[in-house]
Amino acid sequence: MKNELSNQIIEISHTPQEQVCINPKWIKYCSKSATDINDLNHADKSRIALAQLMNEQHLSGRQLFHMTLTYKPYNNIKYDPKLVDKFFTNFYVKSFLPFLLQTRNIHTIHKKSIQPICLAFIDEHEMKPSRTDTGTVYPLRLHHHAILAVHPDTMQRFTHLVGTNTLQNMARTNINRFNYKLMTTHIRQCDAMCLLYASKIYSEYPDFLQ
Repeated sequence: MKNELSNQIIEISHTPQEQVCINPKWIKYCSKSATDINDLNHADKSRIALAQLMNEQHLSGRQLFHMTLTYKPYNNIKYDPKLVDKFFTNFYVKSFLPFLLQTRNIHTIHKKSIQPICLAFIDEHEMKPSRTDTGTVYPLRLHHHAILAVHPDTMQRFTHLVGTNTLQNMARTNINRFNYKLMTTHIRQCDAMCLLYASKIYSEYPDFLQ
């Protein structure tokens, strides 16, 4: 995936914008002053390249969805990227994919071919402020935005997960194994441009599943 992304960045940087079908709205979303892909910094070029890759997956027949996961606060545990990435990876690999593919043997050639293509990004939001001897503290809580390109063979099962807090509500399924760490979930259909929102702090937290 990293090599594919690097090649995509090189391609969109050296090919006229209209020839690689980059939506001008994507460039304006990243930078209001930019008029061309080469006006963007490296991080924003990477975001455009990832959006382009997901758009190609959509054109090939996969459906795009935006999944947001927030996590329950933990006393005396720092909300750092390594911790929440571990939450997401355990949930996605050990619960979400086995539920969607109806098997824990998710690494066969066939099952890998119909897995969603997933790009996951960390985002930040603030917890309720707390007062200390040195003043008011606004600690950050991290959450995830993931863009999924879902294969047609799994769409019938995936559609049951679309909506708000559907993952928590499926208490009788294996998907609930890691749900004690989830606070809220939301899944909705989207387009490739949604990746630009999901990756808005990409320069600080690149997609860790690549």
